[in-house]
Amino acid sequence: MSLTSRPMNATCALTTAFALSIASLGASAQTQAVVAPPIKPGLWEMKMQAEFDGKRSPTLREQIANLPPAQRDAAERHSQLKGSPMDGVVTSRICLAADKLASGHWHSGDEQCSMAYTSQTSTLWTWQTTCPRSRSQHTATIQDAEHYTLDTVTTLDPSTGDVRVMHKQTTMTWVGDDCSGSK
Repeated sequence: MSLTSRPMNATCALTTAFALSIASLGASAQTQAVVAPPIKPGLWEMKMQAEFDGKRSPTLREQIANLPPAQRDAAERHSQLKGSPMDGVVTSRICLAADKLASGHWHSGDEQCSMAYTSQTSTLWTWQTTCPRSRSQHTATIQDAEHYTLDTVTTLDPSTGDVRVMHKQTTMTWVGDDCSGSK
């Protein structure tokens, strides 16, 4: 069974989206001049939302809304224990170390992916990644050294013919120099 033929709940879909985002962002740079992005190194908070095939994934809150109160309460407690988002926004922290930024690698990722920058300005970075099971187009809009947004459109599993398109919108906020709070 392919990854794209399995039904996904919102939390699973967003977790998968997050993992693919990290893998595609960390792809190896092709033969291009490497320029460090105009952002601060250190700990960053990521808030991500995703939609699949043009449809927003239902939030966990929406999925459990019609359950009997006892089951709904149990599902909410379980979600809180696992750190799953009720509102559909996945929040996590990541360390963007100075050496990673200087090398052009914004995140550690999948060595099997290739990456090609198409634009690198002080406010806009665009690049494409190609991985064995996905292709992505990324656009980072940099507001200042401590804030940027990342818009990613990923075509999943293009080789199988069972194509799904995932659109992720991520807001990045610099937390501080100390990366000890990252996972």
